[in-house]
Amino acid sequence: MPPSPTRCSPFCTLWVNIPYCALGGVITNDPTQRISLQSWRFVLATAGGMLSTVLMMPLVKLIGGENKALGFQGGIAALSVVAFLMLAFCFFTTKERVEAPATHTSMREDLRDIWHNDQWRIVGLLTILNILAVCVRGGAMMYYVTWILGKPGVFVAFLTTYCVGNLIGSALAKPLTDWKCKVSVFWWTNALLAVISVAMFFVPMHATIAMFVFIFVIGVLHQLVTPIQWVMMV
Repeated sequence: MPPSPTRCSPFCTLWVNIPYCALGGVITNDPTQRISLQSWRFVLATAGGMLSTVLMMPLVKLIGGENKALGFQGGIAALSVVAFLMLAFCFFTTKERVEAPATHTSMREDLRDIWHNDQWRIVGLLTILNILAVCVRGGAMMYYVTWILGKPGVFVAFLTTYCVGNLIGSALAKPLTDWKCKVSVFWWTNALLAVISVAMFFVPMHATIAMFVFIFVIGVLHQLVTPIQWVMMV
């Protein structure tokens, strides 16, 4: 049986995402430049995500007309081609300036070293929790707007508000870490994010404006810590 796109997609994402994310560690050794690099990376990535979100439904209408299934297939295909071209441009034009020392250890030895490094374990756990939060929040957002708020028509506006918060949070990472210690900014931002995320459960379901405010602030705080976390990995 030939491989389906559903089966291949996670592997293709993994093959692209690992070297793409690792680029930030081999372009410069300067911690200040690295946080600036990651901050700009997430600002532009969020802007691209927001643009694709806003343009998706018009693209579906343009390609498929009344046939939404065809429109979504064509829209995703068009965005996939654009993403491929941009990733190819990134890989072929980015210069690695930090040469990693040659190693002769096996994967088993590498995994053992990682397991014995308590800092790696902490960062690994934080990364899992971060990605889990992104997946759950992103996957539940449409259902939340449709069934909790009861206003499916505002989904694009709700998601765009969250993306704008992400963009601002990414931009704030560099100035805040210049002002305060990265670890302190990371800790206090995550603590505040947890408090606000829990508080959102107690907002009345009819308070649409309050929900928009909460999702905006959550977007700012979540994306503020993401560039810091990637620098911590490096």
